[in-house]
Amino acid sequence: MKNCKIIHKGQRDQSSNHLYILKVNFKKLGLTRGKVMSLFKENEIGTQVHYIPVTSQPYFKNKGFNKNNLRNSYSYYEGALSIPLYYDLTYKQQTHVINQVKKIIG
Repeated sequence: MKNCKIIHKGQRDQSSNHLYILKVNFKKLGLTRGKVMSLFKENEIGTQVHYIPVTSQPYFKNKGFNKNNLRNSYSYYEGALSIPLYYDLTYKQQTHVINQVKKIIG
């Protein structure tokens, strides 16, 4: 895929498989994460963001934490998008999600 990569590719046996996270290059895609999430929602696919860096919370901001000191955390956060993954996901639903990922993210 040209605008994203699969984070756990080749490592699914080391995961509890409760999340399926794509690392999306929203800048290259020309869309915000919010817009991409809205497009998925329009196609009846729920998405989520994992994980918001704890230092972005007001308590930690007030303690003087600076996001420039945590570049890896924020880089991950800015591109991460979770798509549906759960045991009852049917083959038809999987195909729908895959097709929409290809259509929306490319």
